[in-house]
This record gives sequence, C-alpha cells and structure tokens, in this order.
Amino acid sequence: MDVLVVEDEQEIAHLIQLYLEKEGFTVHLCHHGTQAVQMAQTLQPDVVVLDLMLPGLDGLEVCAQIRQKPGDKDPYIPYGDCQRGRTRSHYWALHWGR
Repeated sequence: MDVLVVEDEQEIAHLIQLYLEKEGFTVHLCHHGTQAVQMAQTLQPDVVVLDLMLPGLDGLEVCAQIRQKPGDKDPYIPYGDCQRGRTRSHYWALHWGR
C-alpha cells in the first residue's frame, strides 16, 4: 500500500515514515502543499497523511484539490493538527477528507 506523507516538519515526517515502513507500507514524503497536490496526482497513493499547516497551500486546500482531480484511486486522507481551538479546520477536514 502506498502512503504519501505531507508534513513540513522533516523530523516528524521521517518519524511517521519510519513507523509506516516498519509496518510494510511504501512511503513517499512531501514537505510543501503545492508539491503534495502534484505528487498525489502522479503517485495515486492509497492514503495521504496530511498536516493542516503547510507552506504554499494549507492542508485543507491540498485535500480539496486532490478531491477535485480524482484519478484511478480516491485516497483516504487523515489529518494532523495539534492546535486547540481550530474547530473550523476540523469541520472542513471532516468534510473534505471523507
């Protein structure tokens, strides 16, 4: 199973990669919102692990653009956001992440 990890903090991205690869997943890393949309279209991953706060496009916009340009796969997109009080972001994450 292919996983695209979109996380701008490289240490966190590599930690996620380590755990996923240990479980047998093929992991691709991306650190920028705009690049994430392009990589999702090219790689057609099964899962996109998506941070909400990214340079370029934020995670919500990345998700929206991936959903607007469906390919052969419709990836599952879980979000990561550790800040409190971001109810609006969580609403949109639930809406777009399906």
